[in-house]
Amino acid sequence: MNINLDLEDKIEHCYADRIENIELKQNALIINFNNELIVDLRYLNRHEYFIAWHSGGKHWQIDTAPLHKELRTFPNHMHDDTGAIMKDPLTHPGKSAWDNTHCLLDAILKSPSLD
Repeated sequence: MNINLDLEDKIEHCYADRIENIELKQNALIINFNNELIVDLRYLNRHEYFIAWHSGGKHWQIDTAPLHKELRTFPNHMHDDTGAIMKDPLTHPGKSAWDNTHCLLDAILKSPSLD
């Protein structure tokens, strides 16, 4: 099954009361929540992904581009709303897309900045 189709079904089921709409694109799933949070999910596979979210004019992202070998969580890392790069506190390459997405969505729905 296509990762995005599978995620769309699970997200709609789990977060139905919080979603304004979901847009399935060729290589992405864009989720608009009813609290102005927008999430962009792009999974190539369990090990390669890009997840970005926007809220209140700020932007954060987690991705697995193998660029920051100095981080304990290499290759995954997080870019905060200031552009700083840090270890990824939520996702783990190799886990299922749903496990990573569910953990992330629960956290950012509480606090988009992960405070």
